[in-house]
Amino acid sequence: MTERGCLVDVPAYDSYLEALCKGGKVDEAYKIFREMGSNGVEPDACTYSIFIRTYCEKLCKNEKVEEAYQLLDEMIKRGVIPDMWSYNAIQAYHCDYCEVNGSLRLSSRMEKDNCMPDRHTYNMVLKLLIKIGRFNRATEVWDSMGKRGFYPSVSTYSVMIHGLCKKKRKLEEACKYFMIDEGKL
Repeated sequence: MTERGCLVDVPAYDSYLEALCKGGKVDEAYKIFREMGSNGVEPDACTYSIFIRTYCEKLCKNEKVEEAYQLLDEMIKRGVIPDMWSYNAIQAYHCDYCEVNGSLRLSSRMEKDNCMPDRHTYNMVLKLLIKIGRFNRATEVWDSMGKRGFYPSVSTYSVMIHGLCKKKRKLEEACKYFMIDEGKL
C-alpha cells in the first residue's frame, strides 16, 4: 500500500494483523505490530485486543495468557484504555480453565481500571462459579450486579436458573430467579 502512495492507518493494520493471527501467523503479526510505531501509526485498544484475544483463545496451551496480561499493562502504560473485549478474552480463558481466583482477580482489576463488567463478563463468572459448586459466591456476584447498576439479561437469568436446577437441584431457589424475571418478586 505504501509503495502506491496510500497511507496505512490503524484500521488497515488491524485488518491485516487480525488476518495474520487467524491464519496462524502470530509471530509475523506480532513483528508488524511492534513496527507500527516506527511507521508513525500507534496501536489502539482494538489493535491490542487482537493479540490479547489471540493469546487467550489460540495460544494458551503455550502459556501465552501471561503475555496477554503484559499487553494489557502496556496498553495502560501507553495511555490506551483497554476495552471490554480485551478483558473478556482473558476472562474467558480463566473461566474455560476453571481458574476462579484468576477470574475474580481480573474482575477486581477491571473495576480498578474503570472498566465495568458487561453481560458477557457476568455470565462467564457466574457459569464458572456454578460449575465448580460455589453457589454462595455466585449469589454474591448476582447481588453485587444490582448494586453496580447492572441489571441481568435473559441469558444471565438462564445461567442462574439452569445452574441451580442442574448442578445443585435447588428448584425452589431456581424458581425465585424465574419469578424475579417474570416480575412476580
